[in-house]
Amino acid sequence: MGITSNHTQQFTISACPDKTNALSCSLAYADPMNQKGYGDFANTGSLVVSGGTGTITLTAAFNNNTTQYTRTLQANELCWLVNFNEGSGPFGSINRPWVISTVSGSPQTITIANMGTGQGGAGVPDGTYTTSTTKNFYFPIFADFYAYWISSATNSNYPAEYPAHTVKASGSPFSSTFNRFREYFQWGVGFAQIPMEFGTYVAEQPSTAAFHGYHSVNLDTYANQWELYETTAFPEHWVGSQAWIPQGTDPTYTGWANYTDWTGEKYHYFDILDRFYMNLSSIYGVPGGQTGQVGPMQFDTITAEPDEWAPTRSVTYNPTAGAYRLNILAPPQQPTAVTYSFYHSTTDMKSVGLSAGTYDGSVTAAATGVNNIIQANFTSPALSLAPTMYWAIVPTMPLSGVSGSGQSPIILSVRSDPNMAVGDHVTVGGVGGNTAANQTAAAITNVYPRQWLFRMIPAYPSPTVAGPD
Repeated sequence: MGITSNHTQQFTISACPDKTNALSCSLAYADPMNQKGYGDFANTGSLVVSGGTGTITLTAAFNNNTTQYTRTLQANELCWLVNFNEGSGPFGSINRPWVISTVSGSPQTITIANMGTGQGGAGVPDGTYTTSTTKNFYFPIFADFYAYWISSATNSNYPAEYPAHTVKASGSPFSSTFNRFREYFQWGVGFAQIPMEFGTYVAEQPSTAAFHGYHSVNLDTYANQWELYETTAFPEHWVGSQAWIPQGTDPTYTGWANYTDWTGEKYHYFDILDRFYMNLSSIYGVPGGQTGQVGPMQFDTITAEPDEWAPTRSVTYNPTAGAYRLNILAPPQQPTAVTYSFYHSTTDMKSVGLSAGTYDGSVTAAATGVNNIIQANFTSPALSLAPTMYWAIVPTMPLSGVSGSGQSPIILSVRSDPNMAVGDHVTVGGVGGNTAANQTAAAITNVYPRQWLFRMIPAYPSPTVAGPD
């Protein structure tokens, strides 16, 4: 990576230049020593090399757990042999990457036909080679491409060296309540539904208790077109918590549930963000060789928007279709799918309302991409690329509960915070039972804060003491 003359950061993702050379090809893949154990291992018997062709047979049918969405065990795919005794050969003559020649049968018999030439290295002499331990066949995932931004050497350097505290701004100085992070990308090669992962590391102050969050969305990109990626202070997942349990917007300030204990230190999420990374390919696949650019990064504060209903999003222009493309992440664990309506305008609709924009259509969020993230992918009608374009994204929020028929006031419950205030107006439709809840442009008279509910059981052996279930 390097800085260009237009003050952007240029990055290059390598591709496999020659599938007959396993050593150079492996640079685009993970290896069996990767820290998190990504990839799929299998067990084999011995390796038999005859006439330059190596043959192994797996002890059980291959289980491509991690690689199932992106790679197939077949000819011309990269694999590794590991934990084989190499005899009198030099280190790495067998335990190294190889390109598969054939796969047959079940459990699969795998051949590597050009061991005699070594696929870029020394050949393996004929003979039988045994394994020293299990997990001796490895099928790797495509390699990650991480871009890290680290502004502090230690968590004790808060606040001066934290990213949000190093902001340069002509109009808006640093704010401890930043709730937006934006980044601009220009991709050299277009690709569809590749996961983008914004990973955060936050450190509460002054304890420096550290937590790791994720913000993910599947991107559609187009060659040499700038793309705006934006995320809110709503991490969809804390590492170590149960999968995809929403913890709410600004959880380091408001607290969380179903996770390790919150310290109670009330610091805003982006304020105590001590480092972060952009995983340009997630763990699912490098989109081929390409060179692109990373543009400006911005922190901002935006109020009175339903952040949890569109927590991460992107927008770019498709020059072939002559239209804009938006990718919108939906909040997790909703009772029904979320539908989004889209409006565009060349002027800001924030203060004047949707009447200043043009309605372009709606899309219902669904599982999408190799990781089945729930999101809405929207293509606008034909629109020319404008120097400035505003988008309003309006979610139709599924209700998780409604107060009983005849009760007043009518109370509506949702699983994600709509971030509405007294005096805002809502339209409700499709409610059964208490049909009085179905109203048009009804004013909100009260807002209840988020509530975490826990089911408790008597703690054995002291039934008088409450304990969590």
